[in-house]
Amino acid sequence: MATAVPPAEENGPARAAEYFRSARAAADRGRYRAAIELYLEGLRRDPDDVEAHRELRQIALRRRAVGGKRAGIFRQIRLRRRTPSPLANLLHAEELLAYDPANIEWMVAAARHAAEARLEETAVWLREECRKATTTNGDKPGADHIQPTTGDEGAGR
Repeated sequence: MATAVPPAEENGPARAAEYFRSARAAADRGRYRAAIELYLEGLRRDPDDVEAHRELRQIALRRRAVGGKRAGIFRQIRLRRRTPSPLANLLHAEELLAYDPANIEWMVAAARHAAEARLEETAVWLREECRKATTTNGDKPGADHIQPTTGDEGAGR
């Protein structure tokens, strides 16, 4: 069954809300990969929607809990390439994180890119997620390592 998706050329919070509704419906049917893609499309249109970022994280955790695999190596390589757009870098890091939700490196990168994109509420939320994860995962890089950068490092660095 195909998921209804709004036209890709339309932007803004109203269109993003349609993507988020479609994502929730896909997740309710256990179609986590489709839900992740729909959330990412919605976030391209409304990157300030912190609740959608939270919902994407919950879907990623649910997907992982039922045996969802990490992104393939070629997809990881493509998504790790840094672009001139902080928003694109954030969405790439979030996609990597959606397929590997326990990866602290992707979490730190997402928080840093959110700060670079001036998405303050999202950056604060992601830093808090980093703190929670590092409390659980020992001494891996966490929220204290998040600094906006201007270098050429990839989405995961």
